[in-house]
Amino acid sequence: MRHSAVDLLRLLPAFAATVLVSGCMAPLMMGGIAFPGVAVSPIMETGTQVYESKSRVALEKKAATGDLAAEYDLAESFCCHTGGPLDLISVYDNEAATQWFCRAAHADYVPAQMRLAEIYYGRPLHGFRTILYVSAILGDMPVDMPVALMWASRAARDADTNAVRLRERIDKHASPEQRERAAVLLGDWSTAPCLWYEVIPQARFK
Repeated sequence: MRHSAVDLLRLLPAFAATVLVSGCMAPLMMGGIAFPGVAVSPIMETGTQVYESKSRVALEKKAATGDLAAEYDLAESFCCHTGGPLDLISVYDNEAATQWFCRAAHADYVPAQMRLAEIYYGRPLHGFRTILYVSAILGDMPVDMPVALMWASRAARDADTNAVRLRERIDKHASPEQRERAAVLLGDWSTAPCLWYEVIPQARFK
């Protein structure tokens, strides 16, 4: 998906509204220097992206040994594009994110299964991602409800409270046909489509 300068200009009012609502207009002191609140989120989030990009080297070494927590953390450092105009200038990558989430999820790591459910439900963002949340407003995140429901159901198998709530939330918005498809996928979940371009093949051409 390509975005023009017009798209980025359209982003400004939404970003300004988010800043105002979140109370970010207050100055922040950094090293004795007062920064306008409106600059805080971009500065901190840019720093976060730089940190995540650099931390991947160490995480990749641990993940290569089969460390499930490292695989999850590495995947999280790539997560996620949302279809918004800022996708093209961020360090995030859905293909890389799902590659590592899938490795951990196929080893039955519940946190990774939940994240895959959230991604394919169209709610991939976690934590301090104000700019990406605003960008997502202008985007169109692809959704695959059967795959999302399958992973949420697998994660909820041992009645983990958060996983059960996630499954219920996704199931509430699924059609009977989507629930039926999810049940079929769940029957052989370890070989079901998982990677970004397996589940959302059309995203490759945007």
